[in-house]
Amino acid sequence: GLHGECESLRRVLKKNYHCTPSQKLQWKLEDTKFQHTYHQGTFCPAPGGDSPSAKRMYDALHAGCIPVILSKDFVWPFSSEFDIEKESPTATSSYIQPDDFSIRLNATDYMALRYIDNGRCKEQNETHPIGDIQSFLEGLPKEIIQRLREGGRRASDTYAYFKRRKDLPAFPLREGVLPDGGAAHALVAALAERANGALWGDCEAELKTFKNSPTKGDSVRRFKC
Repeated sequence: GLHGECESLRRVLKKNYHCTPSQKLQWKLEDTKFQHTYHQGTFCPAPGGDSPSAKRMYDALHAGCIPVILSKDFVWPFSSEFDIEKESPTATSSYIQPDDFSIRLNATDYMALRYIDNGRCKEQNETHPIGDIQSFLEGLPKEIIQRLREGGRRASDTYAYFKRRKDLPAFPLREGVLPDGGAAHALVAALAERANGALWGDCEAELKTFKNSPTKGDSVRRFKC
């Protein structure tokens, strides 16, 4: 939906997408269910929503689609994008590299409408066409795409609460099956570190910052798209 800090970006992405071969194929297949398009797509653009993070980042990974991150403040959890030096040295071996399974683009580079009329898909500037995400992604070598796909399968296990298996019930917790996936183990390890005071210093420093310059209204929820 068109909401959140990245509303203008999401609006441009939606309009530009209408003139891409991907949209025409989707119309031809008459398939508008987002679950199906995740599985059919090679790349899944992922702008921020109500927060820098969004469920779509993880939905894409689990569907085998390469996430294209368009959210400046989004950080992949349990990854090298965290300040690892402040964490316990024993945990660094479990951190994954986002460049192995996702693409990060500067959202401000893709805020312009490429077409004047979405119905006719006429270029704004036919001499120097405005770049869009589709054009960038189409230019990526197949070797990079294959590497990202392989990394995505590994990352999907990291962000899954349950290990993949054929006998996994549709509602595992209801059936008494406890989480045993990578995300469950990573969360337990992170909570153990915090319980031992790994981040107490950072928390105290942040509290002092809020006391010295308190936020007003919803400013605390604002983030960079």
